[in-house]
Amino acid sequence: MVKCTLDDGENMKLEEIQKVKVPYYVTMTDRFMSGWGPAKNKTNKLVLCARTYEEALVIETNAKDRPEMRHVNIRSTKPYYNPEYYLVSLHGPEDYQTWYRKDRPFREGEHEDTDQ
Repeated sequence: MVKCTLDDGENMKLEEIQKVKVPYYVTMTDRFMSGWGPAKNKTNKLVLCARTYEEALVIETNAKDRPEMRHVNIRSTKPYYNPEYYLVSLHGPEDYQTWYRKDRPFREGEHEDTDQ
């Protein structure tokens, strides 16, 4: 299993993201978490690692089922966001398991209290 969690509540440095080696990244803007807390005056970007394109499609579908997520994209290149304007969190299946489920756990009316 690929380990790709890097999040300490601070802006991730480009060097930290470059340590992660996976074929795909699913990026999204979290409207709910943007603009306050650690992301005060910034846009909160969530980046989830994907080991295959099929896994990236599952994550993308789950992200689009969440109303607070916008600008959902699958990338084959490592994302970079200017830390002056963005707070970035990079996660993987080891800590965001629900996002990797194929049964669409975030679909309207089917939410459950699980991990992120």
